[in-house]
Amino acid sequence: MDAFANNRGLTYAVDPPAATAVAPVELCPEPCWYAVSTRSRHEKVVAQEFCVKQIEHFLPLVPQRRRWSDRYVTIHEPLFPGYVLVRMVQAEYVQRVAVLECRNVVRFIGDDKGAWPIPEAEVSSVKAVIESRLECSPYPYLRKGTLVEVIHGPLAGATGILIREPRRHRLVVSISLFARSVSVEVDVADVRRRNA
Repeated sequence: MDAFANNRGLTYAVDPPAATAVAPVELCPEPCWYAVSTRSRHEKVVAQEFCVKQIEHFLPLVPQRRRWSDRYVTIHEPLFPGYVLVRMVQAEYVQRVAVLECRNVVRFIGDDKGAWPIPEAEVSSVKAVIESRLECSPYPYLRKGTLVEVIHGPLAGATGILIREPRRHRLVVSISLFARSVSVEVDVADVRRRNA
């Protein structure tokens, strides 16, 4: 369940990152995760092109059941529509250009100084949710809440905000750079409070 993004020139979004995202002062010499914006409903196409170009990427997909005229089908839709994550060294001009030259990539998320990196822990947490194969769904982005780490079970190592619902608890994992979240049911005994 992996995937990633086109443009002729190096362009960037102008939206400021969320409070937990870190904007680089200079181009990072180490591999980091970055978000690229794609044309609407072209995330899978971009991911396929990244595969062909051997660009490391991550496109979280979630199964959704849809009714067609005569039957139900399960299709896999992007968890974060309009975005694909890429792991690269931003200081490497050739890597940046290779990403932007992919068809249907719009831009990196960042500013005129460069793309803003996504914290490794956020990407790892989303990967843990997807790879667990537990039922998950998009959730409104939360700026405040009790930060916890999962210490047992298929989500071990994932961090997020714990919310209480009637008869259950849910872990909300977010990518703060573009303020999107996913939630998954979790046993409260499997988590511990984490200091921010």
